[in-house]
Parts: sequence; C-alpha cells; structure tokens
Amino acid sequence: MPRRYTSSAHNAPSHNNDTTPLINESQTPLHHSTLSNVQPELNTTSADTNEVSCLRTELSFFFLSSVQRWKLTGDISFSMLVQFLKIVIVTFQLILFGTLSSTRVSYGERAQVAFRHLYFRGWDPQYETLPYPPSTGVYGFYTRDEFYEALSFALRRYNETESLSLNGYTFSDAKRPVTACVEQFHPLSHLITIRNVVATPPAVCKTINLLNVSETEISDWQHTEAFFNNQGLILYFSRFWKLSLNFSLISPAIHHTDWDRSIECFQFNVHILFDNSGQTGQVVATLTSAPLEVVCALFKGVRQDDEPEAAPTVRRVVHLVVDLLAFNTSLVSLGLCGVALSGGARLWKRTKRFFKEHYGMRLSGLFFDFVNPWLFVVVGGDFLIICGSTLKLVHNKDILVAYTELSYLLGLGTLLVWISVLRYVELASQTHLLLRTIKRSVPGLLRFCACALILYFAFVFPAWVILGPFHMKFRSFTSTLECLFSLINGDDMYTTFATIDSTKGMGIYLFSRIFLYVFITLFIYAVLNIFVTIIFEAYEEVREGDGPVAGGMTILKRFIGQSVPLTNGSADTASRNRTSSSSSPTIGAAVSSTVESLVEECPVDTDRGPRQDICFSDFGDDDNVKVDGKNPRHAYDS
Repeated sequence: MPRRYTSSAHNAPSHNNDTTPLINESQTPLHHSTLSNVQPELNTTSADTNEVSCLRTELSFFFLSSVQRWKLTGDISFSMLVQFLKIVIVTFQLILFGTLSSTRVSYGERAQVAFRHLYFRGWDPQYETLPYPPSTGVYGFYTRDEFYEALSFALRRYNETESLSLNGYTFSDAKRPVTACVEQFHPLSHLITIRNVVATPPAVCKTINLLNVSETEISDWQHTEAFFNNQGLILYFSRFWKLSLNFSLISPAIHHTDWDRSIECFQFNVHILFDNSGQTGQVVATLTSAPLEVVCALFKGVRQDDEPEAAPTVRRVVHLVVDLLAFNTSLVSLGLCGVALSGGARLWKRTKRFFKEHYGMRLSGLFFDFVNPWLFVVVGGDFLIICGSTLKLVHNKDILVAYTELSYLLGLGTLLVWISVLRYVELASQTHLLLRTIKRSVPGLLRFCACALILYFAFVFPAWVILGPFHMKFRSFTSTLECLFSLINGDDMYTTFATIDSTKGMGIYLFSRIFLYVFITLFIYAVLNIFVTIIFEAYEEVREGDGPVAGGMTILKRFIGQSVPLTNGSADTASRNRTSSSSSPTIGAAVSSTVESLVEECPVDTDRGPRQDICFSDFGDDDNVKVDGKNPRHAYDS
C-alpha cells in the first residue's frame, strides 16, 4: 500500500510565505518571446498560495523517476515491477522460440541435403558450400539426355526411398504419388515481328502413382521421355520454362534427448525444380523441402490430403504457457503506458493554463518533458510482443509455418523491450552519460549521414555499371551496396582487388584500382573519422554540461525549486540555470532534494502523486479557483 504522509496543508508552514514577490520586475526577461506578458506580482491569497504549493508538489513528484520515488517513499512502483517482469518473460519467450526454431531449421536443412544426395544424380558436396567464394558452378544440365536422365534418376530413387534411406523415411501415401508440372511459353514466333509480348506460361500438372509404374518405363532417358509424352507432358525445349516434381515423405519418430524428452515426427513436402527461365541452354535444378510437424501415427496408408495435426508435447505446453504470460504482461504494460501518457498530457495542459493565468507566461517546447518519449518505445515493444504472441498461439501446432513473421515480431519486440529499460539506468551516471551522448549526437549524425549517403551512392552507381560485368561482387545493385560497405569496414579487400586482373583488359584493370583506392581512402580516412568526431564532440558537451536548454524548462525548474524566486532572471542567473539544466539528466534529478520539504504540503501516493482530497480541500467547489477549467481536486489523475 502506498505510504501516506500524515502532515496536512493546514498544519505545515507555507513555504511560499518566505518569498513574497515571486517575479522580480527589476530584472530583464530571460526570453522575451516567452515572458513578454509576465505579471509583476503573484496574487498571494490563501487559495492561490495553496494552489501554487500543490501544483509545485505534483510537478516535483511527477518529474521524479521510479528509482527516485522509491528512494524518497520506500515504495516500489508497480509499473517498474511490470517492466522488469515483462523483460524476463519476453526474453524467456524469445529464447524458447529461438531454440526451437533453430533446431527445426537445422533439422530441415540437414534433411534437405540428404534429399539432394538421394534424388540428384551426380550431386557433389561442393554444391553445399556458401555462395561466396564459389567452389563450383551451379547444378545444371545442358543436353536432352542429361535432362531426362535426371528425371528418370529422381523418380527411380523416390520409388526406392524406403529401402535406400538411412533415416527410414516412409511414403505419406501408399500409392507413392508424384505431381509433375510443366510450364511452357505459347508459340508466339509468328507474332515476334509485331510485338514482343510474352504471356505467363500456364502450368500443366499430372499426378503419377509410381506404384503402378514399371521400372522399365523410367529405366533410361529414352523411356522416361516416352513416359512423360504418354502422360501428356510433352516438352518443347524451344519454349520450355519450368518443370517441377512434388512429393511427400514422413520422417521416423525423432527422439529428443534434451529437457522434455519428447518425440516428434515431420512430413517433408519435397519440391524439385528444373528451371530454364534464363533460356540460355542451361537448365538449373534445385531441391527444397518444407518440414511440417505431424502426429507420429501418420505413416503408411494415410492419405496425402489428410490435414496433419501436431502432437501435444511437454515442449508445446511450456511454449503455450510462456506465450500467454508474455501476452498478458505486455497487455498490462500497454495499459499502464496509456494511463501514463494521458496523465502526462493532462498535467501538461494544466501547467500551461496555470502559468498563463497566474504569471502571464506561455510555456512551449516542453510537451515531451511531460509525455515521456520512452513510453512510446514501451508501447511499440508491447504492441509487437502482443502481435507476435498472438500469432505464435495461432500457429502453436507448427511455428515454422509463420517463422519469418514470428521472428520479426518477437525479435524487434524484445529489442524495444530491452531498450525501454534503459530509462532506469539513472542509478549509474556513466551509463546515463552514454545515453545522453547518443541523444545529443543524433541530430548532427543525421545531417552528416545525409551528405555521406549522397557521396556513397555517387560511387555505387558507376561501380555497379562499370565493374559489374567483370566482378561478381558488383553484379547486382544490392551486391554493390554490400560490397562497398564491406570495404569501408576493411572486409576482404585483397579478393576484391585480385578478382579483376590484367587478363580482363588493362583499361578495366587500371580503372578498378584507381576507383577502389579513391573510395577506400575517402570513406575510411575522411568520412568515418568525421563520423567519430561528431560523437566525441557530443560526449565532451555532455560531460562538461554544455548545450542549449529551453527557456520554459528553466522557468519550470525554478518554479519547482521553491527556494529560488520565479524571476525573469539576469544573464548571470540564466547562465547558471542553463549549466544546471544540462548537467542533470531530468527535472526530477534537479528537484529531488526539494520534494522532501514539499510533500509536507500534500500527502503523496507512490504511483498516483499528491492526494487531491487533502491537497485541494481548501478549494471546495469554488468556481473562482480552477485549474484547466475544473476544480483542482479532479485535475490530476495519472
């Protein structure tokens, strides 16, 4: 239960009586545009004195961080507990998702490699290396007999999968169906002189039950060609585009040896594609397999069109519970942020009206000091976690179906959740110095990056056009972007230079050297150093307490610091306030020492601020004393 202070406004001495004139008209204005209508003297009636005291107390308490409120009252903020509980649950949710997805993806990739060795004739492990640097060319075919022999080999090996496979794969259907689809362009040779319009090739699909096919029908490439022709899949290689083979396999029971000791089975939908889209005489063959978790009873005799259902396991139950916790915690956090945002906006409107009515001042530029921008980060993280948890609950049977969407939602949501906790680092001055340095350097970095990007793209376009035909790193626009950015970071420079040698022509050889030398020298020694200098200058400004501060913020601090008269201020006073403001991270840090004396005016709840029922008891329903158009006892609710 929040701690309540026992002293009341009737018994505590008024701090405002110690300072009779709150605005000194003998001093020059601090900001003429802001203080042009400053009244020379504050009305010191009893109602106004209590109103000023209570608003000052509310502002002092409002600008304290959760850590400062805990130090002051000894009560821990509920919203802070929710945030720390949320980061634990969300992180655990992401760890579970990442572990499961990485295990499933790794299993699917290894199974895909096994399928390629089973169904591709002459498959070599060199094809399984990373794209760069390539150890060999693509897996393709260049003659008619090679193409039909590859089809024959794939069909024969699929028909013998149960006896050949080391993993014990079985057919999802006892008839061993294979769906073959052929896509070919329409004959448009007589229209080429009129228009160069190519329609999308239609797909002709046939389902072949290999159980009813004899071995001699697909024994070699001639028999395979005749077999496809008899099935209505006649290939005209002059307009042939794609041919695909699709079939399904059921894995054996996979026994997990980790914490849940569960057993899982998967159905693999194998897709073999023979692609002639380049129409260069090279037909490229690829194989992909999508694993889908199924009940382990789905073996022989089960129809392929039956929709598989996921088996309930301990792992799935744990995921379900954690997803529900993450959803509910993020929903509560989102509600608390909504209350805090609306409360800050109401207090900002009330403070503006108060200063305008009592002092003739117009406060401006302080909206985001009342409506904390960190809360928008929290709201964004909560929204992503709620969406990700909902999608994960919907696809609880098989998260691989929506793996990409889940990875974006949960990954970015966890990123924002962790970043939002940075607002509690006021416990350590050094970490807060880092955040303030980043905040101070962002405007300068954005302006600098705008110029640097123009210079960067000035190099990207000619590199793509000129070096692309001679270097695979510059073959496409995106690869050129990535290659030049890698060169800025010193990645693989020698290979980039060595790929274009003098055998490709002395002109392109010299141009590539000069071009890359100029680019690397300019960006590494000039652009990057200026980038670092901007950050270093921002760090020096933050450490020395230098930098601009809004005039309204200075006035508000002086209003909260009750012992400092609210005067227009001389130049010397403004300079002191500017230095004090920039050296403290928030208003709460500047006025935390004042709150202990101010709370005697009004009782304070840890999460809700001053108690309106006691603080504004002197006003009653007097219509002559209103804040933001209503009685002060109802003006603050956050």
